[in-house]
Amino acid sequence: MASNAQQQNPDESSLTDILDRLLVAGGNGSVSINDVLAEFQGRSLGVWLTLFGVVAALPVIGAIPGISILVAALILIAIIQTLLIGGKMRVPGALGQREIDDDELKDAVEKSRPWAGKIDRFLKTRLTFLIHGQAAETAIAMMAGVLALSMIPLAVVPWGVQAPATGIVALGLALIGRDGLFALIGYLCALVTIVFGLWIMP
Repeated sequence: MASNAQQQNPDESSLTDILDRLLVAGGNGSVSINDVLAEFQGRSLGVWLTLFGVVAALPVIGAIPGISILVAALILIAIIQTLLIGGKMRVPGALGQREIDDDELKDAVEKSRPWAGKIDRFLKTRLTFLIHGQAAETAIAMMAGVLALSMIPLAVVPWGVQAPATGIVALGLALIGRDGLFALIGYLCALVTIVFGLWIMP
């Protein structure tokens, strides 16, 4: 279940922080989608985007049938809630209670930690014109929405969501780290996703 630790640490500032918080959501033998959402309530859009991108990219989670489509929907909800209406995120019914074994989640996170640390070392304030101001942040949110929408048809393609998921992680890190280079990486991932989508279309 969700921890009260989030009240002591109001936000995350790196990919490693996101992975650590993802582990905190568990602790009772298994973790549900709603446990994860409860653990991250009150976070910034950057944290939500990074979280959902990581969830889609992690094989142990992303391999669950329908999870990529659910993550895409949650990203769109996060964007709408952050920009327009606010409120808590929760998935109703059995889908929200869909559980992942704690040991499997921990194993996936630990395997991801080395590359997360390498990415974090590159996270710094630069190219701020790509992330500074409401217009730039809105553009990032809209691009994340486009990437989320692309995950719906690409969910049926093996590894098809990797490029958009990576792009969403990059855009999220751009917001929480104020790093315009990661915003640029996110935009490039969007371009790769578009080209790939056009290539596989019949």
